[in-house]
Order: sequence, then structure tokens, then C-alpha cells
Amino acid sequence: MIKTILFDVDGTIVDIQKVVLSTFKEVIKEYLNTNVNINDLAFALGIPETVK
Repeated sequence: MIKTILFDVDGTIVDIQKVVLSTFKEVIKEYLNTNVNINDLAFALGIPETVK
């Protein structure tokens, strides 16, 4: 009998990357009074920069 079901939520059911980066952006705005582009925060999650 199955008693437990385990879901890999992050990246499978829900992509929380945008949520986390948006939260970082809001904290920076609140505490540093600075607007940053969400793409400039990608490094915080170990996301490699795109080659332009």
C-alpha cells in the first residue's frame, strides 16, 4: 500500500526561479532603494549568463 507520494515541485510542477528572483528584486528595492533588472540577479541562483 502506498502511504506517501513525493513531488519534485521546483522545476517539475512549478518553476520557482522567477518567484525567487522577483523576491530578491523587491528586497533590493525596499532596502537599497535601487531598481534592478531581474535578469541581472540570475547569478544568485547559479544561472549562467547568456552569451550576447
